[in-house]
Amino acid sequence: FINNMLSDLENIKAYPYDCNEQLASKMSAMLLIEEVSDKGFMAAKGPGQWKSIRNKLLKNINSEKMFGWWPGGKSNTDITLYVLDVLLQCTKGYNSDIREVSFQLRNMMKADPAQFETRQQILVLDLLLESNQYDTMDCVYHLRTLHPENMPSFDQILFYSMEKKVYEKTDMKKVMALSRTTPMGNLYWPGDENSLFYNDVKATAVAYELLRTDPAYQYLLPRI
Repeated sequence: FINNMLSDLENIKAYPYDCNEQLASKMSAMLLIEEVSDKGFMAAKGPGQWKSIRNKLLKNINSEKMFGWWPGGKSNTDITLYVLDVLLQCTKGYNSDIREVSFQLRNMMKADPAQFETRQQILVLDLLLESNQYDTMDCVYHLRTLHPENMPSFDQILFYSMEKKVYEKTDMKKVMALSRTTPMGNLYWPGDENSLFYNDVKATAVAYELLRTDPAYQYLLPRI
């Protein structure tokens, strides 16, 4: 499994383009390879390679303190959330430039949350909490305005994940009700079939983390 994963990560590192999505994906792969190395599963291989990618990304922040698909391009919320999430994976990457992106998202959220899709609102909450731009009560207040029963499956999974972080509990039966079973008996959670950022893999990864933190459901992890 480790060898297959490392092979896939090396393929991601070889992405040919310097759009912000591929740069962030390459940086994420480098960070994961470094983590695997630190845990002793492989010899160190170019530690710190991600730093040059981080510096490129920081230069690509546009005049609105957001990210577009390309350096300095028109702001795109999904790209901004994806890139900021990757940058925050490494605490050394948290600097004044990243703080300005977080400030911009916070100001947009406070001004008018409706300018974000529901899933984006939840992801913004998560990033603001992680970057210390929101505290727990800010998140509690906003979560109370959302109604998961009216959300698509992917958004519900994000909601329950955020609820677990804020309240330290959520209704795992509702999480399991969103799961699907493959013909081989494995579990996955459906996302948006044609979405780059909100697909089955992302939905299942979020659900996996929820189950991993609940001892009553950890027995299901090998099936995911």
